[in-house]
Amino acid sequence: MKIKILTLLFILSFNFCFSQIRDEKKNEIGVSIPLLLNNSNGVYYSLGNRRDPKGKALSYGINFNYTRKIFKGWFINIGAGYFMQSFNIVRPFNFNGDTVTNFLYSTKNYNYHCLAVNAGLGYNYAINNKVKLNGTASFNWLNSFKQSYDPNGQGPLYPNSNQINKKSLKVGHMVNLSTGVDYLLSERVSIGATIFVPVITKWENDEIFNESLFGNDSQKIAENRFSIGTMLSCKYHF
Repeated sequence: MKIKILTLLFILSFNFCFSQIRDEKKNEIGVSIPLLLNNSNGVYYSLGNRRDPKGKALSYGINFNYTRKIFKGWFINIGAGYFMQSFNIVRPFNFNGDTVTNFLYSTKNYNYHCLAVNAGLGYNYAINNKVKLNGTASFNWLNSFKQSYDPNGQGPLYPNSNQINKKSLKVGHMVNLSTGVDYLLSERVSIGATIFVPVITKWENDEIFNESLFGNDSQKIAENRFSIGTMLSCKYHF
């Protein structure tokens, strides 16, 4: 008899907890638009001397995300989307793969059209029934499927249009720390704004940049100096 009573109490408790979790709407799907202002430098060697030309550029994209509440205010999220990573850096490059006359050509800017994949862990803090503050640490991975290089300069030696390559290229990854606010428009829909800072950035190599005997970093896509971004989002809660 005691076993039956305990079993009944366990079932009732489980159903109550499940109904509470269900009412909390633990899941979210959403779309977000990130904008990133990156301050970077390239690397090349001239007569054995290391040069690091600098430049600022605006990168942007669109992500589709899924978020799952795991414990109280803690949540995890994963997402994927498109991101165009841009660099306004003047540096030598091998125009159309020509390594003989590459000293004639340099980039004005170059851009990577990327598949972006991200995953993160965050925390929500409710100010009231409408407003929540949040903080997130996320890992962001970029793989390019199209690359564009805009030559710098004018005259008969310079091409009239960008060089476009279409190949799979690992661009790099970032670890971002972000903070933001979400506002509930209705029971199921919210909008948000976030500020994020890449605290770790690693860019891979691109063979289009001139290889040097004086250093192993001349083909690196860039070196991050300081970047900061913002993101607007819209979420559906269920």
